[in-house]
Amino acid sequence: MVVGIIEVSQAVWLQTTLSHATREGARYAIVHGQSSIADDAGHAVGPSTFDPTGGTNLTPIVNAAAVGVDSAGRNVTNTWAPENKRGSAVTVAASAPSCPSPRGICSGAP
Repeated sequence: MVVGIIEVSQAVWLQTTLSHATREGARYAIVHGQSSIADDAGHAVGPSTFDPTGGTNLTPIVNAAAVGVDSAGRNVTNTWAPENKRGSAVTVAASAPSCPSPRGICSGAP
């Protein structure tokens, strides 16, 4: 019973963390749009070359906000509808593998 509670808690934590991270990515896209891109630490660094079909420019923002989530297997996508310009909608999604047992067992760590 206790192990089940821990596993469900880990799944809820992962969902909550990824939701927060995607919200941060969407906020960044709303504020900066196509005028800025981010470095690997999630800081704006200059003019953008955003891909209107959903390039990976928001990935550093989402990764910086996904504190504690294993980066191996993490996938971030963003799409702009109808295109990447003012007034368009942006959708940011993130996924990561969930490990229902202690971290070392799933990741293959000794």
